Amino acid sequence: MGARESKQLALKYTGERRVSVFEGVAEAIRRKECRMEDERKLKQERIQEEERRRERSKDKMNEIKQRKEKITEQKNSQAQKLLQLNAERLEKKIEAKKHFNGPDDPENESDRMMALRSIRALDTETGDPNFDRVSLLLKDVFNVFIAAVSLIDEHRQWFKSIAGFDAPELCRNDSFCSFTIKRNDPLIIYDLREDDRTKNSPGVLHFGLKFYAGAQLTSPDGLNIGTLCIMDVNPRTEETFGKDQLAILTTMAKTVSRELELHKLLIESRNKNLLQSSLTQFGYDSLLISDTRDCMEMALVNIIENMNVNRVTAHLLSSNLTILHETHAGNTTLDDSDPDIIKMAIDHVNVDDPVWMVDDLYNMKENSDLFEEHKIRNAFYSVIYNSEGQPSMLLSGYRTCEHATWGRDETTFVTDITKSLGKILERNQWQEEILTEKKKSDDILLNILPRPIVNRMTKLNQTNIADRVDSVSVLFADICGFTVLSQTMSADNLVSFLNLIFCSFDKLAMLHGCEKIKTIGDCYLAEAGLLSHEDDHSSTIIDFALDILEEIQSEYIQSRHSLCMRIGINTGPVVAGVIGFSKYTYDIWGDSVNTAQRMESHGVAGKIQISESTYNHLGNKANNYIISDRGIINVKGKGKMRTYLINSKKDGKVRNRSLSSVNLMESSPTPLEEIIGDRNRTPRI
Repeated sequence: MGARESKQLALKYTGERRVSVFEGVAEAIRRKECRMEDERKLKQERIQEEERRRERSKDKMNEIKQRKEKITEQKNSQAQKLLQLNAERLEKKIEAKKHFNGPDDPENESDRMMALRSIRALDTETGDPNFDRVSLLLKDVFNVFIAAVSLIDEHRQWFKSIAGFDAPELCRNDSFCSFTIKRNDPLIIYDLREDDRTKNSPGVLHFGLKFYAGAQLTSPDGLNIGTLCIMDVNPRTEETFGKDQLAILTTMAKTVSRELELHKLLIESRNKNLLQSSLTQFGYDSLLISDTRDCMEMALVNIIENMNVNRVTAHLLSSNLTILHETHAGNTTLDDSDPDIIKMAIDHVNVDDPVWMVDDLYNMKENSDLFEEHKIRNAFYSVIYNSEGQPSMLLSGYRTCEHATWGRDETTFVTDITKSLGKILERNQWQEEILTEKKKSDDILLNILPRPIVNRMTKLNQTNIADRVDSVSVLFADICGFTVLSQTMSADNLVSFLNLIFCSFDKLAMLHGCEKIKTIGDCYLAEAGLLSHEDDHSSTIIDFALDILEEIQSEYIQSRHSLCMRIGINTGPVVAGVIGFSKYTYDIWGDSVNTAQRMESHGVAGKIQISESTYNHLGNKANNYIISDRGIINVKGKGKMRTYLINSKKDGKVRNRSLSSVNLMESSPTPLEEIIGDRNRTPRI
């Protein structure tokens, strides 16, 4: 093979290698672009998912707000009706007392009322066929004017079902059944006109009733809660209403009593399913809502909706009993921030049994007058304990219903929602602690790296950070004679004094919008224009240098040791990036950095020496300074260079007028966010 063929073969082989290298580079670039595209898509998906989560949370809070408004409107309407009804009852009662006084209350009236409320039948919907069939059947079988299934509370006789008469209730004092519930056997009055107990009653005088028979409706505990009664406008005798008819009435009364018990079980079953469903939904919704107050409001709305309460409040158990959140339904005005009420509640609960349900506040020895004044009949108190077992929050709920008691399912519901709230508060506390620790970590990182670099590392997930910037002004500032000074000082005093000086430089750098890169012994390295991307970075770094000279000559520093600085500045392209694995370092490299260091080392004590490139970069702004042309000097490693000395600013203004009087070592640290501010701003000169 000749030389020509060998040369051609070598060229061919070299070309193939170049093609192979180019293909490899192209493939690496393609893989990197694909990876970056995947990261971009993943980031976009995360952003979209976060937006969807926020939208769901917003929709949920709007839904809760609408539910709350609807409940309030319904409760206000119910409260208005109740006030009107109570006024009518009072008027009837006053009128009736003018002519007729009913019997005294039974001796077991308190227990009887508790049993009546427990069946949850008062003021429920009428028209129930199970009860209507009984009243219609009795009316037909006994051929009477009125037949009724009634319940008797403190002030009235309420008809669950009535045939032959159109009235929802009667005043208890006007009721013949008031006598029946005081007995253990049925009551029969053959002629109401002849009986001293009833002859002056409104039923006899106004409606012409002459016959009454009633059998007791009893609770499972054997307490009389109402009656199954019949009334007629014609009197009866023992022949027309004897033992057989009484046996029928008594048997039917037992049937109605069992029906009331079934009615109670049915309501409890429905409530149990409803409360369980609501609790499950609350647990799911609380995962979508991170704000503690929003979760609290959602919990309180759930309690009002499902437990028929008029007011529920969440108190922080601090020294001033701060109300964290409260929700009203109706016009309840009780101030449950009263320390006596809070103490009463806490005394009745503990970590193992954190819920206290009260069925009758009127009969309590503590604060009974207060509750009766505000017509508050029932209450619950639930304490949320922190991780240390100390009470941290109190939930209190009140309702004005005279006929209702708390059921087992409601107690379970309050207990479960209390535990859920405790977990939510604990979760949110953990999140706050995590965020606090994250902020501390971020602050530490911001003390090591510039904010734009931290943002690229944390938010954009960049790991390889390297930038080339064409025009940056670099400053080296060295303390003259520091080596000799250090030999005369203890280590503690030396470090403290050096820290005092460099802390003042750090604040000046922030003030001017410059970026400190690092300190090398007693030398301070900073730049302008790298991260701020400002055009006039050369004048910015010179103003910073002038302030350094002003600060080092201040009485505050000179009173400790007589010092002077030698400063060098150069402008040109640099490479900047983050290096290191366990200890990050942000640094700059390039010939421009080396030249700036040479400007300092070949400079004059107490002066600022700038290179020709910095002088040219100043342009017209050079007229703002008093500048001396130092001429051509020999620079180690660079040869001959023209340099200039900055003597002062023509207007004589120096930005640093207050730092000299501030004890930087003893002053409290300024929050990093306030000190740094916006690093991308263009400083004013």
